[in-house]
Amino acid sequence: MTRFESIRYIHLRAEECGYDQDLLDRVRKNLETLQEEDLDQLKRISETDFRNWCIKINKEQQ
Repeated sequence: MTRFESIRYIHLRAEECGYDQDLLDRVRKNLETLQEEDLDQLKRISETDFRNWCIKINKEQQ
């Protein structure tokens, strides 16, 4: 999977969680700064851990 595909896949996971556009924008911005190994880890984490990661990103970037 290319870097772009990984970012898109993870962003789609966030969209499926029903988050608003502001949070989705923050998630996308953060994803673009991550290294390949970090993206790979995010693709594999549980749904609960993924939601917690999204909420953490939202709080950090407010």
